[in-house]
Amino acid sequence: MSGIDDIPAAQAEAAVSKKKRRGGLVSSLVFFFVFLPLFVLFLNGPGFRTLARYVGGKAAELHGLTGGFDIQGNLWSGFTLNGINFAGEESGSTSLAVEEEGYEKFKSSGR
Repeated sequence: MSGIDDIPAAQAEAAVSKKKRRGGLVSSLVFFFVFLPLFVLFLNGPGFRTLARYVGGKAAELHGLTGGFDIQGNLWSGFTLNGINFAGEESGSTSLAVEEEGYEKFKSSGR
């Protein structure tokens, strides 16, 4: 009698695993078509600017410089660094001051 009870239980487990597979497919599709594009858009604009400020500050700190800069724009259309001002912590050390530096994406000539 116990052998007959085991067979239906195995079929019920197989049905559950098919549902889990469909759920994984739906989760993957939602990730690739919703969350990934939103993350890329965030990284293109405010995410890029925040990351650039952080990395620039850390790199300057490693070289004993203090200061900062302002960044405008995004990765797709180009960005501009404004008010770059870094100076060494000790008197008479290295300093860097740039008013404006930019990068603009190359545009095709339309031929």
